[in-house]
Amino acid sequence: MLELIKPELEEMSSRESFMADEETMSYNAKWGGTITFPKDKWNSWYDAWVRKPGKDRFLSLSAK
Repeated sequence: MLELIKPELEEMSSRESFMADEETMSYNAKWGGTITFPKDKWNSWYDAWVRKPGKDRFLSLSAK
């Protein structure tokens, strides 16, 4: 069964980690590769993607 879990703001560290990982972001090499996601950007990103995502956004951090 699929279980959807709304992440907490503090869990954005996992997003920060995978965006900084060269292998994970290799698809983005043409446009600069890894992307920084410093803690001071988490709140505004979290607002747009988790708190008030609208109907066209979803967030997937990891599969368990």
